[in-house]
Amino acid sequence: MTAAKHVFRNVPPMNEKPTAMKLPEGWRVWALVLALNAAAGYLWFLDRNMEAPMTHSGIGAWLRSLGI
Repeated sequence: MTAAKHVFRNVPPMNEKPTAMKLPEGWRVWALVLALNAAAGYLWFLDRNMEAPMTHSGIGAWLRSLGI
């Protein structure tokens, strides 16, 4: 095998359509876990009668909202 063929052996031919990226196995479980985690984080603030910090308020405002 020549050096050029070795370097370019995994490159598809130019006339071949690119394949769509497939999601890994179990992606629905991970999506569910992330959604439940976000809901639990929201409910953590609701349960304590605290206003959840805004995304753009910064870490200082978040710490002040916790009373630290």
